[in-house]
Amino acid sequence: MASSRKRTFVLAACLLLGFPCNLPAQATWEYSPYTIKVWLAMDAAAELTPALAHRIQRGITERAWVVAGAVWDVTVTPCPAELILDAARRPELVTAAAIQSLAPEILKQDDKLFLLSLRDELTGLTVTARELDCRTWLWQPLVTRHVTQPGRVADEAFAALRDAFVPFGRIESAKGKEAVVRVRADGLIVGETSPARITEGDVLVPIIRRNDRLGEPLANGIQQAPWTFLTVAGRRGTQWQCQVSSGMTSALGGRTSARTMRLALLAKPRENATELAIQTQGDKPVPLSGYEIYSKPPDSDDAELLGATDWRGRLTIVPKPNPLQILYVRNGGRLLARLPMVPGLEPLVTVQVTDDDPRLFAEGYVKGLQNRIMDLVVRRELYIGRFRRHLQKKEIDQAQRLLEEFRSLENRSDLSRQLDQQAQRVKSSDRRVQTAIDQLFTDTRQLLFKFLDPRTSNELAEELLRAQRAGQPS
Repeated sequence: MASSRKRTFVLAACLLLGFPCNLPAQATWEYSPYTIKVWLAMDAAAELTPALAHRIQRGITERAWVVAGAVWDVTVTPCPAELILDAARRPELVTAAAIQSLAPEILKQDDKLFLLSLRDELTGLTVTARELDCRTWLWQPLVTRHVTQPGRVADEAFAALRDAFVPFGRIESAKGKEAVVRVRADGLIVGETSPARITEGDVLVPIIRRNDRLGEPLANGIQQAPWTFLTVAGRRGTQWQCQVSSGMTSALGGRTSARTMRLALLAKPRENATELAIQTQGDKPVPLSGYEIYSKPPDSDDAELLGATDWRGRLTIVPKPNPLQILYVRNGGRLLARLPMVPGLEPLVTVQVTDDDPRLFAEGYVKGLQNRIMDLVVRRELYIGRFRRHLQKKEIDQAQRLLEEFRSLENRSDLSRQLDQQAQRVKSSDRRVQTAIDQLFTDTRQLLFKFLDPRTSNELAEELLRAQRAGQPS
């Protein structure tokens, strides 16, 4: 009866607002309620009786109409017997595949499925709600509430459902850094406290779903757009204008079609922080320690150093006033990755970047060698100046001694051999990193050839010989 009243209300609202009864598909998206199924799973306990289940069912239905109005069309039923044990005790283990095998019609026809579990514990009842989005097949984190007063069970159960609910929209178009989103049931929202409300400044998580010809998702056909988020910038008619922040190129490229759906779920961070893990690329990733992580809001140019990754290649990222942060991964001053992130949305996120340590090692060695070269150049010039002053003063013996000391200095051949040996040791499997390493060694070789002329020793020896001959009696 409640469901019938809601449909009547929607129809009446459409007529009052001047919409025809046969709404076009575009308008149906925004003027149709979320169809929500709630599976109630109660653990085996004396306090968890059929009467309590009936009270919870009635309470959820009544509260949903009061709080969400026409936005929600809620149906509460007992959890299927095949899943009731896991749903009641370990709802985090229930998979979308299990739902698909038991009730495929829910994933095809409805918007949301909630597992609502009740367990009797020493301190009272524990109510847990977990949402499955039927279009994206994505589970949201558990929302748990503890109840010590039996009369509050129905209210707390509804509160858990409301907190676990995640509104979503459909990405109509995306080009460059702009996207347009239409929010589900947006035309039915009449209050600012509606659980389905999306406002300016909210962050959305884009999900790409690719179907087969029967409308079923392909294997691995549902994927979150990697390192991509939408920030709601404002409303234009029935459309929400969004700014795209992405660490990828053309992350939302392509058009929505009969077989491809581009959806966007509201980002609702539930964790206190997110651990960012930096690893090398490849089949056997290795943690990268000491990599610096910087953060800045999308609308700012001021980056803040958050810290460096630890021995596990991890750094804890805490939420900030702006939910969306742009993270920059640097090593030795070189930018390796740009990563939009909503801290607290997930407990752990992992990114594989180029192992820049070989380049950094090569850079450190080359800089040290270049300093040695410059120091050697200065010392050679000092020797040459002193040598020629001794020749001017006819101090042949002192000039002879300085020439021998000059010849004992490192020369181009010595340093070039050391450079070649080091170049053979420092290698990278990444082509771009190896190119940078090769360029470092090439620049240093040019420095050797420019400032360390091996002919200088012979030239000084000839000057000394001429001075010796000039000093001999004829």
